[in-house]
Amino acid sequence: MRELTRAEQAQATADSECDRQVGTARAFRTLGKGYGDRLARERAPQIRPYLQLVA
Repeated sequence: MRELTRAEQAQATADSECDRQVGTARAFRTLGKGYGDRLARERAPQIRPYLQLVA
């Protein structure tokens, strides 16, 4: 794996700081969890037999 250039490091730091201030990653995690929970409920009839087989 190659080393990052100073410009790449600066950009990564700026991106991280922006995300921390705005909360983009936190918002995506929250939205994703809600979607995943809804999808699991909707697809439970299809998922349940698989989970029983795996167990």
